[in-house]
Amino acid sequence: AGACGEILVGRGDHPHVDGVLAVCPQRADLALLPSAQQPALLRVLQEGKVRPLGADREHPVDVRVVAATHQDLATRARTGQFREDLWARLATLTVPVAPLRTRRVEVLPTLLSMSRTRSAVSVGAAEALLTHAWPRNHRELQQLAAHLDVLVEPSPRIERAHLPADLRAQTLEPVPSEQRPSKASIEAALAREQGNVAAVARVLDVHRNQLYRWLDAYGIDARRFRG
Repeated sequence: AGACGEILVGRGDHPHVDGVLAVCPQRADLALLPSAQQPALLRVLQEGKVRPLGADREHPVDVRVVAATHQDLATRARTGQFREDLWARLATLTVPVAPLRTRRVEVLPTLLSMSRTRSAVSVGAAEALLTHAWPRNHRELQQLAAHLDVLVEPSPRIERAHLPADLRAQTLEPVPSEQRPSKASIEAALAREQGNVAAVARVLDVHRNQLYRWLDAYGIDARRFRG
């Protein structure tokens, strides 16, 4: 906590920081910036000056701050839990980021890009990863990548057995047979989408793995519908 303020106020070795884009580290939630440091950060943003630690005079600076928070800072500012004038300065541009559980399409490519040793994901592992709710968002994905690289036997492909126990337990809930679309409707969708299983899954609003189960159950070969 407080890392944002330290970036701007505590740079005694680099007094000239014009044009700097000050990015608060991921671990430093802006909402956790101590109240004692908030006036210092506000002063930097208002006056464009800092006095580095150990210096005897102030230095002009021109900086932009990029920060993140899991909290509703607008509400915290209204209720006195965060300086309202500082929030007004920082909230020039706010970009809401949806939780990872609503962006599951990003899970597999992001995990593989983080891993130093893995280049593919098995179907079983993919099912578990895409079903998981990711309550800790990107940080949890980073921890998983580290787990796979450090603690798991070398293998180019991520297998379900490689995942931590809580992830291995994830599975898609089977859809009752009475809720399945008919064979004819699935074939019609495949024909319309030219055999693109992912597109058909979106049309039917189901997970792609669930659609594959239906294809197996009905004996449908999606390749027949590809143009």
